[in-house]
Order: sequence, then structure tokens, then C-alpha cells
Amino acid sequence: MDKSSNLMSVKPLAKISPLTAVAGIGHAAQGLESRAENLAKQQAALTAKLAEFVLKSPSSNAVSTANVSDAAKLIVEALKQAEAKGISEKFMAQQVISHRPNNPEVVAQQLKAAINNSGLFYESHLKAFVEGHRHINAIKQEPQNLLQQNLQSILPQQLHILEHQRLSWHGEVWPNQRMDWEIYIDSERESNQQQQGKGDALTAPVSSDLTLHLPRLGKVSAKISIKNGRMQIGISAGEQAALALMNANKPALVSAITRHGQALERLTVISDD
Repeated sequence: MDKSSNLMSVKPLAKISPLTAVAGIGHAAQGLESRAENLAKQQAALTAKLAEFVLKSPSSNAVSTANVSDAAKLIVEALKQAEAKGISEKFMAQQVISHRPNNPEVVAQQLKAAINNSGLFYESHLKAFVEGHRHINAIKQEPQNLLQQNLQSILPQQLHILEHQRLSWHGEVWPNQRMDWEIYIDSERESNQQQQGKGDALTAPVSSDLTLHLPRLGKVSAKISIKNGRMQIGISAGEQAALALMNANKPALVSAITRHGQALERLTVISDD
């Protein structure tokens, strides 16, 4: 997805009604949100397998363009101000995602909820509500409608998503286990493939990158990409024991992913050294 074309399609905010502004921002964010929710579901099996490796161990502690719209200029200025104030573009989750991390079905719903209830896609949800696709009770549970929530950092993070089509999340995936998680539209990869005559005119792949520092396995990273219903997974680790364990469990991971009908095109396990 070309981010400059997205930004130029948003009308200057001062010249349109609040509802139209919400719909415009909501439309731009809605595509990434829906893809992120789908990736959350697909990522659950991988997260559950990593949790199994850690939690079953008795020794584990489980620890810019020239011609941009006025709206685009407002976004850039807001991001600069946020950066000057030290506000992170990464969403810092306040709650643990899952207390049942080795259950893929449960984790799938909880990963989806972590995105859905973050407040990052509030305008997208308002657009869905106006169109009759979301209940008012769900809107009331958004952080923007909970007075005790500190919303100072959410707007810059929303603008970062709108500008870059990339969601950056950080928090506890299960108790005492931190995870860095990014979901993004891989438009650069698609552009390179098209220049080489290998791409097509369909939507760019959506990718999910996660990184964990596990107590037994050390640093483990995984990238999941989905395009036209086909999934590719790349796992990397620095410890030889982790690599051996991942390779030994590749058949089980493939089975966990494909049993629900997901087409897995490729799964690789490599050293990140």
C-alpha cells in the first residue's frame, strides 16, 4: 500500500465535518486492523509452541513527498511534537495478553483482542459503528471512552500507524515474558518484486514480526507473511539448542498451522548469527 497516496486521499481536516474526518481516518486504518487481526489468529499456533518450549521446563522462570495534503502535514507535525516530548511510537501494553499461552485457540482470540481493544483503531471502529457493523457497547469500552485511561501517547501512535501502515506493540505475551511485535503492510517488498518482474498487481503482503528473549532458548524471532492466502514463516534463533529444538518441532508447528485450513507455503529455521 503506497502511504503517500493514502495521505493525499485524506481531505484537509479543517474543511470537513468531524464525522467525515473520522470515516476518512477509519478507512485508512481499517485495512491494517483487519489484516492484523487475521495475523493474530495465525500467529497463535507459533506463540503457543514457543510457550510450550518455555513453560514445560521445570527450570524455567517464565520470565516525504512535495505535494501532500494539509492532513498529511498535520500528521507529520504531530509526530515531530511527540518525538520531541519523548513519546514512543511503540504501543506499550498495560495488560498481559494471555494466561493460557499454550492453548492456540485461546491465544488467537487474546491476540486479536489485544489489537482490537488497544484504542489504536478507535476511528476505524467509529466508522464501523456508523455503518452498523459494531455495537455501541463495544465503542464504550475503548480507552478513549474510559476516563481513567491516559491517552497522551495514543494519538502519536495512531498517526504513526496511519503514516507508515505499521503497528508496533510491546508488552507481556504471558506473565513475566515480554514480547516485541510489529504488524505492517510490506509494500517495499512488493515494490521490489514488481520491479524484478516477480510481483503482481494484487495487494502487498502483510507481515508480522515478533521477538522474544526466552529464559531457556535465548533470543527467538519469527516473521510471518501472508499474501493472497499463502503464508510464509521464518524463525531465527541465536542459541544452538534453540535451533535444534525448533527444527525438531517443525512438523508439529506445520500441523498446528495447517489443521485449520491455512495454506503454508514455506517454513524456515535459521541461525541469526
